[in-house]
Amino acid sequence: MVGGRLNGAGSVDDVIRARELAGEFPRLPPRDCPHAAVTEGAGIREVVTADRAFDAVPFLRRIPLESF
Repeated sequence: MVGGRLNGAGSVDDVIRARELAGEFPRLPPRDCPHAAVTEGAGIREVVTADRAFDAVPFLRRIPLESF
């Protein structure tokens, strides 16, 4: 851990938030929780992805790959 970040991938707070999101959104797969946590922490509100699981996250707007 350097400067509160884990190998440059996210902060300890992001890891904690990912765990919280797993409880808040049980339909969100565990592999997607860290992505949602990091985007939330960074203030990102839109993601381009084919992964429909992100539709369950109210603070993210999913832009389908097909429309990008």
